[in-house]
Amino acid sequence: MDLKRWRHVILIWVCLEVICFGGIHYGWGTLVYILKDEGIHEDLCIDEARDGKNTTNSTAAVSVHCPDQDARFNLYYSVATSAVVVFLILGGPLFSKFGTRIVRLVFTCVFWVGCLMIAFTTTVTPWLICPGLLFVAGGGFVFILTSSQVANLYTKRSSTVLGILNGLMDSSSVIQQAVKLAYEVGIRRRMAYFFILGISGMSVISTFVFFPKAFIKRKLETKKMKSLEDLTQQSREEINHDHGKMRSYLCDPLYISHVVWFTILYFRFNYFIGTVNSYIKIVTDYNAEKVSYFTNVLSYTMFSGVIASLCAGLMYDQEKRRYSSCISEIKRKLMPAFVPMVMCTTLQTILSAFVFVRNENVLYASFIIFTIFRSCLFSVALTFVAEMFPTQAFGTLYSVLVTCGGVASLVQFGLYSWSQSYRSAFTHVNILMLILSTLAFIHPSIVWLKCRESKKQVYYHGKTNKLDAREEVFTVL
Repeated sequence: MDLKRWRHVILIWVCLEVICFGGIHYGWGTLVYILKDEGIHEDLCIDEARDGKNTTNSTAAVSVHCPDQDARFNLYYSVATSAVVVFLILGGPLFSKFGTRIVRLVFTCVFWVGCLMIAFTTTVTPWLICPGLLFVAGGGFVFILTSSQVANLYTKRSSTVLGILNGLMDSSSVIQQAVKLAYEVGIRRRMAYFFILGISGMSVISTFVFFPKAFIKRKLETKKMKSLEDLTQQSREEINHDHGKMRSYLCDPLYISHVVWFTILYFRFNYFIGTVNSYIKIVTDYNAEKVSYFTNVLSYTMFSGVIASLCAGLMYDQEKRRYSSCISEIKRKLMPAFVPMVMCTTLQTILSAFVFVRNENVLYASFIIFTIFRSCLFSVALTFVAEMFPTQAFGTLYSVLVTCGGVASLVQFGLYSWSQSYRSAFTHVNILMLILSTLAFIHPSIVWLKCRESKKQVYYHGKTNKLDAREEVFTVL
């Protein structure tokens, strides 16, 4: 099959896959609403409504102040989103060793198991929601991992394609909203997840029809581009020889700074998703109708994340073209990431500040900012590592990056328990989050300083030219 000729069809197909299955777990706030309405873990509640009257039906449970129930659901989400890095760590090497087809088939089965676990979660087996969420998230991440190869068919717009796929992964939370709408008209959650499991069979079709058994490789457009790529590879091999082992990349101050930056932002993202149901309840004073309404608003807002991701991808491509003529290799690789990094960090800082405002109108702004923030985060984090370090080191460096982010996500359960421990604890936790958000500006500052420093470095090999600048080393600071 001529992949280049059918690239638009393939892109549309994988976009449908990603939006349907890639990020269902991002609709956690909507799923929690359904689980509470069904009475899952209702036994942990004091069974006392805000007005002091006793309540026994599950619908009223949505408006009951029940910190133990909220804590249990937050524990499930914390464990699932942290443990999902195991699938990423396994998925990367398996993908490199066995190719596309086998990996997609294996993780499609993982996704199916997750759907079945969520479908069969009941008041008797509430714990199934945790491994179910984990398997659905793990299968979804591998969908985006294998689908990202399609960007190799678009030489000039690869960042834009990756941005679209990342945005559609955010938009996948709307599937959970569809489950909620179906639930409100009488279709049980179990039947809805059986339906999701059924339509996910489309991934099997694309696995055998559109994707090769191995990989979709990038095709260079001209011999000139190929010569430049050869020079880049030669330079990177020299750099690798100078640095020695992989440890030199892992200990690179710029990489460490990037890991810390991503960990803070990824933690903020997961903490917001994990506690959004409680956040909405606090702002709306536990009004069940308003909680349902704002849960819907969040889902629809996240659905528009593909627009923000498209803009982020276009912006990154534009920045790369802007600095493509720079003599300094460091500046040519770093500066395109500077503006997106500053934007991501600023958005999550504003989001952390908005949490202090107990006003329903602020919820709209918070949801919009959160959607744009998430749309930029992963594409910037991934592209930065791919651009700054050798290709052969990418798999390891990216795995370490997401592992650190996943392990840090476990801390959110401790913070949530802290926020419930005394009257002013919620405010104190959010002060800590605001401080962390501010510290994240250190990494973009380091990037800017490094680019400024690179202006002073000039390399002479008879005469200066742009290709000579490729002999700069990656070690920074």
